[in-house]
Amino acid sequence: PDSLAALQQVAAYWRRQHDVRVTGITGSVGKTTSKEVIAAVLGQHYNTLKSEGNYNNEIGL
Repeated sequence: PDSLAALQQVAAYWRRQHDVRVTGITGSVGKTTSKEVIAAVLGQHYNTLKSEGNYNNEIGL
C-alpha cells in the first residue's frame, strides 16, 4: 500500500467536493511571513484558513 498516494487521492477528492480557492507559497525564504501577510489582507474581505505551524516534510503545507 502506498500511503502517500492514498493521501493524495483523499485530498483530491476533498478538493473536488468543495468550491474553495487555494493559495500556495513556495521558495526558500519568507514563506511564513508571506503566509501571515496574505492571510491578514485576504481575511479582511474573505473567510480564510491558514496553517498554524510549519510542516516542512514531504506532504506538509
